Amino acid sequence: MLLTTEIRWFQLGDPPRSLTDWFYSEALGSVRPTSATREDCYLVLPHDTFLGVKFRQGNLEVKWRQAELGQIQLGETWTGQLERWLKWSYAEAADCQNSPLQAYLQSGGWVSVKKTRSQRIYQIQAEQVIPVEALPPGDRGCSLELTCLEANHQRWWTVGFEAEGNPQQSLQALRLTLVWLSVTANLPPLEQLASYAYPYWLAQLGADA
Repeated sequence: MLLTTEIRWFQLGDPPRSLTDWFYSEALGSVRPTSATREDCYLVLPHDTFLGVKFRQGNLEVKWRQAELGQIQLGETWTGQLERWLKWSYAEAADCQNSPLQAYLQSGGWVSVKKTRSQRIYQIQAEQVIPVEALPPGDRGCSLELTCLEANHQRWWTVGFEAEGNPQQSLQALRLTLVWLSVTANLPPLEQLASYAYPYWLAQLGADA
């Protein structure tokens, strides 16, 4: 079980050049982003945008939104919705056969999502933000990702920030990272209307299919 504080944006199409230039610029840290491609299978629950269910590399993962923490704004170009999530991961899907999750697993439809994700990681030390290759276990930090998505014959992209740990520490780590990034390089526009989590995006994707 894992607690996270997150903020995310989605847009239809390919990421604009201004965003990719910003993400890969050395102003965001000398440690180069890591990249990976995979395919996840999500359960679409159109009326339950507080819950995410997916199969990832043989594991069943469940996310439940615990709280909406309100809007955050940085400068004139970033406005988004902060949220707190609780995650579970099950190594064997068969373990869930007799659990309350079955009501969700047997409802709605599943959609395959191809992802190409690039990620940066930031460590928090003495309230300073430090780019790192990986976050040591137990240390405070925040990840920044830029992911290209393909689903239902559509192309999307998403930018997300995620900090793990108890509510106070993860919120502080995420806020410190956002502020640090906002003063290191010009921010590409990220608007409030496009700020939501995967379950809401999946509901939109299903409606447009």
